[in-house]
Amino acid sequence: MGSNTSPGQADPLESENESSLTSRFLPNKRDGGKDNESVIPEKEEPDLNEPVLAVPLPKSRYALTKRSSSSEYPRRSASTSAKKNVIPITRSYSTTFFSKTNDQPTVTGNQDKPISRLRASKLQIQNFWNYICFELLANDTVPANPIKEKHVENFLATPYAIEKTFLFGWFVSVDSFLYIFTLFPIRVLISFFTLSRCIFQGLFSTFFHRNSSPNRSLPRSRKIDLLKLLLIFSTSILIRKIDVSRLYHIIRAQASIRFYVLYNVLEIADRLCCALGQDVLDCLFSNHILSFNFWNPAGWMTFFYYFAISLAYMVLHTLVLLYQIITLNVTVNSYSNAVLALLMSNQLVEIKGAVFKKFEKENLFQLTCSDVVERFQITIMVIIIFLRNLAELYTTSSLDQPLLTFKRLKTLLAPFFWVIGSELFVDWLKHAFIIKFNYIKPSIYSRFTDVLCHDYVASGAQLTQTVTGCSQQVARRMGLPVLPLVCVFIRTSMQTWSMFRSTHSMKQEIAKSIGTIFPTKDNYVYYLPNKEANTYNAGKEASWETLLLSVVRGKSGIAFLFFMAIMLKLLLGKAILAITQSRYESMQQREEKINSWERERKANNFFRGHIEIDKKTKDFLNNSKDDLPVPKSPLLTLERYAMHSKRIW
Repeated sequence: MGSNTSPGQADPLESENESSLTSRFLPNKRDGGKDNESVIPEKEEPDLNEPVLAVPLPKSRYALTKRSSSSEYPRRSASTSAKKNVIPITRSYSTTFFSKTNDQPTVTGNQDKPISRLRASKLQIQNFWNYICFELLANDTVPANPIKEKHVENFLATPYAIEKTFLFGWFVSVDSFLYIFTLFPIRVLISFFTLSRCIFQGLFSTFFHRNSSPNRSLPRSRKIDLLKLLLIFSTSILIRKIDVSRLYHIIRAQASIRFYVLYNVLEIADRLCCALGQDVLDCLFSNHILSFNFWNPAGWMTFFYYFAISLAYMVLHTLVLLYQIITLNVTVNSYSNAVLALLMSNQLVEIKGAVFKKFEKENLFQLTCSDVVERFQITIMVIIIFLRNLAELYTTSSLDQPLLTFKRLKTLLAPFFWVIGSELFVDWLKHAFIIKFNYIKPSIYSRFTDVLCHDYVASGAQLTQTVTGCSQQVARRMGLPVLPLVCVFIRTSMQTWSMFRSTHSMKQEIAKSIGTIFPTKDNYVYYLPNKEANTYNAGKEASWETLLLSVVRGKSGIAFLFFMAIMLKLLLGKAILAITQSRYESMQQREEKINSWERERKANNFFRGHIEIDKKTKDFLNNSKDDLPVPKSPLLTLERYAMHSKRIW
């Protein structure tokens, strides 16, 4: 197509589209409507007998828009615009040839149009049989892509990588949980002794007007130990009157949909309580709350204010955990598999909510800590439910049969394997796809373990500054609610133990009374509620039941169990400390390996997404002309459902 511009005047279309998509495919025109000469000499024109693939380039809608719009170029006359609209735009397109002998494309002008049309006609499908042959014989070879191979390797290596981090975090959580039952009582005794000494020194200096010690204040760590004991004791007393059996039957009578909603509400409430409770307890245990003058009323008012808030949080979070345990117990004991499948499907929803999002390393670390805490909480809940179901089974079992058989163990443990197995599968699948979509190596979980090890080693190196154990610092970073878990474990364990003792005593009394009425050698007749007569031999009672009750019933047995728990805690803590110290020494070497992958990812400019988009396509799509103006929304005008960041919360 021609142009009416003068030779000294540059065509505005050429200046504007010099680097655009249209300028690469449309040949430049000069005055008089004459086409340019071909950029390839005639001696380099490809042979017609040579097999050549002719690919006609598609029309550009940007070129049509630019050339048909006369309003954008007022310098052009109406006749010129009309002439351009009459002449087909396809006459100005060139054809690109790809020859077998020359890898460079050969571009011809309008003088090669008959040749290009002849070659293009060879690719036209004449009939249906040619189409079938074209589909069957088409080359469908996928070029080798090392990035995709690396994706598959990382995807398969993710479960092993996350399990190492999860296992370390789980053992740290166990160590933190055992700390409350083993070393914490000893610390409380030391705190009471220190408090008594401070009181005695204060009274002595008051009555005798002597300064017996330059520092008579109680250390902050001892105050925190006493406050923890007071919180645990007060929470256990307040939730003691709750009838767990009644709550169990109330939840069991609900419909499946209400049961599903209740489970989700409790899960959300648990996370909200974890987020709020850690801040509340940190405020209560802070230095400016605990360090005040004994005769200062304002200091006491502030202390009681934060203590009341902390106690309310402890009671609320303990109730949420107790309801979660009862709900899971109803699920396990349900005769219908629909309820169990419903709750297992709820875990699969985590994949949809977490996988298709952009994750930075900080977000992935938070998600990993959340999964570790969730797995430990499920472990504690499963232990509590198993002990309670065991006590219920002992209550309804006959006297001449052992309590635990293979069939009963299978009935008791099968639902727990389903729950824990589904949790493991969801975690593996979720983290594997997050690793794949965000171009992260599974070795990042080794760095997460190093962060937890650093906390453990750093808290152990500063024994004079830390106020809790080493594992408590790591549990605090992970967001583990240790104190509410301890309260709910004490509440349920005390009830389970009382049920077991009362049932055992009742069975012994019934067996002795019936044996006096029906004396038959060593056997006693015990009538079950279903009127079936069974023979009970007092000498054949399960030995482990009698041994357990005889050991735990006495003071020596309780002392022995306490000593065994302390030894388990010390051995576990020593093993964790050895692992953390060894990893802390080699932390810098693993850091260098991870940084090398980061440099490679930034150099290749990998696009973070699950759709393959290269840099050229990404730049073409990210055109500012397609964006609407986004007003800057200050905080006073920000709306709830306005996209201010990467996600609407």
